[in-house]
Amino acid sequence: MRIAVNTYSLGFIKDMEARLKKAAELGFEGIEFRPDDLGLSGKLESVKADAQKARDILRKCGIAPCAVACDADFVQPEKAKFDHWVYWGEYCAALSKELGLKVVKYFAGEPKPSLTDEQIVDYMIRGSKELARIAEKYGQVFAEENHGRFTNRPEVQLQLIKAVGSPRVGVCIDSSNYRWFGHPLADVHKIFRQMAPHTFHTHIKDGNGSAGPMAGYKATALGEGEIDIKLLLTELKNAGYKGDLVLEYEGPDGEDGVKRSLAFLKKVKKEVFG
Repeated sequence: MRIAVNTYSLGFIKDMEARLKKAAELGFEGIEFRPDDLGLSGKLESVKADAQKARDILRKCGIAPCAVACDADFVQPEKAKFDHWVYWGEYCAALSKELGLKVVKYFAGEPKPSLTDEQIVDYMIRGSKELARIAEKYGQVFAEENHGRFTNRPEVQLQLIKAVGSPRVGVCIDSSNYRWFGHPLADVHKIFRQMAPHTFHTHIKDGNGSAGPMAGYKATALGEGEIDIKLLLTELKNAGYKGDLVLEYEGPDGEDGVKRSLAFLKKVKKEVFG
C-alpha cells in the first residue's frame, strides 16, 4: 500500500515535470495522472508509444505511476459524445495496462438541464457498463469517484454499482467531497462504511463544511479539517482494502499544506495499517 498523490494537488507548480519532481522530492511513492498531463496522444493506435513516453517522463522525474485518471462524462444524449467518452475510457484502460497498473479512476458524469434524474443515472449506468466490458478486455478495474453535483449522492453510487453488476467497476472514495456536497458530517462517516467494501481507489482529502456546502466549503490540510481520516482508513482496512492511499490537496497553503498532509497521512496509515 503506497502513499501517492495526484498531479492536481501540486497545481501551485505550473510546469508538469516540476510537479512530478516535487512529488518525488517530498517522498510520495506514486503519482495519479491524467493522460493530458503528460502530453499523450489519446489515440488507441498510439498507446504503446504513449506508455513509453509516460515511462520516460516519470522515470526522469523519479516517480512511479499509481493510476490513470479518466475524466469522463457519460451523461450525453448525443451518441457521438457518449461514444467519445467510451473511447476515452478504453484508451485510459489500455494505457494503464501498458504501464502495468490495475486501476483507472473515472467520473461517471454531470447532470444536464434537459434531463431528469432518472435519465442522468441511466446514462451513467450505460457508460459504466461499457467500462466494465473494457475492464474485462484489458484486465483493469474502474473506480468511479464521488465527484460533482450528482455522484456525491451515495444512493446513486450504490445504484450504479448494483446496476453494472461487475467486479471490475467500483468506487474511488473522495473523503471530503460528500461533505462538500452538503451531507451532515455524521452521515459522511456512515457513507465511508457503506462505500468501503466497493472501494478500489482513494482520494484522501480534508476540509471544513460548517460554513455551508459547495461554495462555502473550505479545504484544509489532512488532520486540520473535520473529516475523520482515521475512521475512513479503519473502514477501508475492515473491508480488506489493499490499494493505494492517494492524497488530494485543495487547500491554500501550497507546498507546505501538502507536506503537512503527507506527514499526517503517514502517521494515520501507520496507526491503522501498521
